Amino acid sequence: MAGQFTIKLSGRLISKNLKKNYKKQILKEMKALAEDGKKQIIKRTKAGKNEKGQNFPRYTPAYAKYKRKLGLSTSPVNLTLTGKMLNSIETRVDDLGNKIIAEITLNDDRRKVEGVEAKRPFFGLSKEFKKLFAQLAKKLNINEANR
Repeated sequence: MAGQFTIKLSGRLISKNLKKNYKKQILKEMKALAEDGKKQIIKRTKAGKNEKGQNFPRYTPAYAKYKRKLGLSTSPVNLTLTGKMLNSIETRVDDLGNKIIAEITLNDDRRKVEGVEAKRPFFGLSKEFKKLFAQLAKKLNINEANR
């Protein structure tokens, strides 16, 4: 059962009368921001940390034994068995006229991701990242709204 988990970073342009080059710059910066968010989620998760920077809870003894049997590390808890889940994270930017939406989407088995998120929340943005988005919105003169 495939499903999407999405983080949306959206901004409503304060002025609808933007020069073409300026709007291209906004789209470029929003895409870069979404890519940075994706990289942050992957790097942090591989380091065994949640969106608040805290360590993930340990694997259950049975799962840790299973991972060791496969020759995989159990510390840090990095939510990686095959790599499919983290590799399924994608970004996209949509220009909807006076609104721009940058998305970070996780395309993997919905039940699996819901189970992982329930025990070890990983698919979210840190406070620091949200501050960066607010600063970018101010710099680009857009009203921000996010996840």
